[in-house]
Amino acid sequence: MKNRLPAAAVLAAALLLSGACSADDDKGGATSSPTSAKPEAELIEYDQEEAAGIIVAKAADVANLEGAPDDFKQFIAGIVDSNKALPDEDCQFTARVAKIDTSGFAAGSLHSCGGAAYIWAKREGVWQEVWAGQELPNCDDMRKYSIPKAIAGDTCYEGQKAVDYTG
Repeated sequence: MKNRLPAAAVLAAALLLSGACSADDDKGGATSSPTSAKPEAELIEYDQEEAAGIIVAKAADVANLEGAPDDFKQFIAGIVDSNKALPDEDCQFTARVAKIDTSGFAAGSLHSCGGAAYIWAKREGVWQEVWAGQELPNCDDMRKYSIPKAIAGDTCYEGQKAVDYTG
């Protein structure tokens, strides 16, 4: 039996990670603005016509992640390469990168016959998954890793209740 996730769940996760749209979003490509936490850090938001993010179906596609740190590009290429030989030929594995905070955080999703939203962080010099799911993230997890609000989104779960995430 194939593991298929409802399209609505994947869309909801993608919208959660895409955040609010601005007038610049209509232009496509990457938009960036400085983050408030670290002036030297940059928030890069990737936008495509119908869905937020750059699709990475093969390692070479990371070239489309303009402004992304090279080590993050290598990390995502490694995820795609390690999953490209999935046993189900009908479901191509892809990664979608929606946002990168150059201080060491990124948000996106991974897809095959289904998908989930992901948050990645650079911890002790190594990129790694710090959250994955199809619902809102847990506030304690977001605080544990000091995930910026621009990456984590505006809302998280405090127990069973959705609350404003303060970052």
